[in-house]
Amino acid sequence: KLKALQDMFAQKTVEYDAMVSACDRLDHRIQDARTALADLETFARQAEVFLEGMERTGVVVTEEQAELVERSVLQAEEMLGDRMLKVTSFDSVVARARTYLTDLLASQHDDVVQGQQRIELAQRNYHETFMPDDSEHGTGIDEYPYFHEVLATLVQQRLDEPESEWETSMLQDIAQHLSRLQNGFEQEERAVSERLDPVNHILGQFAFGEHRNHLSVVAQRRTLSDVRRFRQRLRRLTALATTFDFEDEDEIRRHHQAMGKFIDQLRQDLATTGKNGRHFLDTRHMVHIVAHETPAGASGAGVGAGSGEAAGETVVYDSINGKSGGQYQELVAFILGAALLYCLGYNSATMPSYAPVYLDEAFIKADSEHTRRALGALSGLGFQVVIAVPDGKVEAVAPLASQIIGLTKDPDAGTTHVHALLRDWKATQGKRDSEWLD
Repeated sequence: KLKALQDMFAQKTVEYDAMVSACDRLDHRIQDARTALADLETFARQAEVFLEGMERTGVVVTEEQAELVERSVLQAEEMLGDRMLKVTSFDSVVARARTYLTDLLASQHDDVVQGQQRIELAQRNYHETFMPDDSEHGTGIDEYPYFHEVLATLVQQRLDEPESEWETSMLQDIAQHLSRLQNGFEQEERAVSERLDPVNHILGQFAFGEHRNHLSVVAQRRTLSDVRRFRQRLRRLTALATTFDFEDEDEIRRHHQAMGKFIDQLRQDLATTGKNGRHFLDTRHMVHIVAHETPAGASGAGVGAGSGEAAGETVVYDSINGKSGGQYQELVAFILGAALLYCLGYNSATMPSYAPVYLDEAFIKADSEHTRRALGALSGLGFQVVIAVPDGKVEAVAPLASQIIGLTKDPDAGTTHVHALLRDWKATQGKRDSEWLD
């Protein structure tokens, strides 16, 4: 393009010089015409003087002679007037042509400068990428012949043709990596349900609530619109690993753009911290945990919402609102045990990998029945429960305890002492708290 612009510039320069030469020649002709006009005016004045002299001497000019002279003068004026008009119009044309050629020359000069800058940028990029240690060749426009030979060599070796193949291969490679991400999402979601199955199996062995029903933990999938769109885009892009139109370069370009936007979204999500950290990549944002209270032996029961008092109906718990102290403490105990068993890696073992659970003043608002069911569930899930209760609540937990330790604190010394260690609650059953604690 730079060579074509240079050739055009040279041609316009020749045309401009020819136009200037023509203008000079026309200027000479205009000067000659003006000189002829001045001579004719002088001749006309001389003719008038001559006629006046002839009249004074008595020479009579006939009408025919007068008309002949008048017609000659008119023809001369018409001829000179038309010629002067043409000369004036030509001056205007030359001025406009000069302005047009000047503007064209400036525009072509700007194109040449921009083309030169692009060439130098391409040469600099190639030099920095492929020949950074070459100090012999610079990157200015003077080095264009050298880089032109390099380009011609690359074209001759057909090194530009594998570009589309490389783009296709890269898209497929990225799609294969994204397919692993897609499989990871699916495996994580299946793992949640699979890990809940043994937990729910154990929970099903214990009575829950006043009606002695069964409690189970259910993972429900959230329907977040932005995450759903993210998953849809992920599925479309992973399909490129197996199905792809290799012949359509426009399609390849569109897939590249879509892939770039998706990767940028992944990077942004990975960099996000805080409450909404990894909004798209963390499967926990897609799962909503609820508890189902199902009547024992019931099948196909309807789902309702409430405190679990209705018989023959599955009740869904997603909060503890509206529950009495004993009800919500029993519910929390069941959910706590299930969550610990889930998080501590229950697989095929009959006991969790970490057993002790410490509860501070738990079940102080629950009656003995709620407390017995809650502690029975925690113990049945395989946990060793260590619970601290005030004196007035000992009778509620003591029947389920294998050991009872009485502790008092000396307010003056600030120390705590073990007063008694009762191993057999049945032997002390029926005594007042103060008696067996003392």
